[in-house]
Amino acid sequence: MTPQIEAGARPKSALERVIGVFTRPKETFADIGARPSWVVPLVIVLVVQLVFMVLVGQHIGWEKVVTQQMEKSSQTQNMSQEQKDQAIQMGTKFAAGMSYGGVLIGVPIVLALMAGVLMLTMSMVGGKFNFKQSFAIVTHASLIGVIAGILGMIVMFLKAPEDFDIQNPLAFNLGAFMPDGTPKALVSLASSIDLFSLWTIWLLAVGYSAASGKLKFSKALIAVILPWAVYVLCKTGWVAIRG
Repeated sequence: MTPQIEAGARPKSALERVIGVFTRPKETFADIGARPSWVVPLVIVLVVQLVFMVLVGQHIGWEKVVTQQMEKSSQTQNMSQEQKDQAIQMGTKFAAGMSYGGVLIGVPIVLALMAGVLMLTMSMVGGKFNFKQSFAIVTHASLIGVIAGILGMIVMFLKAPEDFDIQNPLAFNLGAFMPDGTPKALVSLASSIDLFSLWTIWLLAVGYSAASGKLKFSKALIAVILPWAVYVLCKTGWVAIRG
């Protein structure tokens, strides 16, 4: 399948594509499908996430982050204060390196896995894409996360450091409104129903449909929602098992 591009249409520049993802997604993803590229959106995503992590280290402090996450973990409830202090010291030493490594190594791997999975699910509903096309679509759709990252940085400086939650910096998901004492598995499930996640799902469906030129949006949407739903259920189940 090849996207419908007007004869003689000028290829969009990388900057035009970045802007077009938000302003003219159908036209932009049709161009991406015909002439796939992914370097610029991937670099933008990585830079924003790295800046976010740097600001966390400078403004919040990794010790506060590690302490906050340990307080939420049920696995540390039976530890003595001395054991907790030792764990915090150890976690703080590695937190920055793991965070930066997670961005530089983890993000490209996750996006590549998404591209591979979605290439497979799209083939199940009649869409045919090669990996380069799929990866280009996924990296451009992930630009939604850039907006979330920028908003997260703003919230970071508006809140007191001890009140900032690095795992849930924005109150744009149902989990942010769950009352205290709600089971963690339910909070995890609710947190997955997130404005930016839903926006990305919609944009991916638009992207694959437009890049194909023949694949219906409804079928592309099903092919995107299916692996996302499996991921959410597996994550929720893991949280339930860990307690």
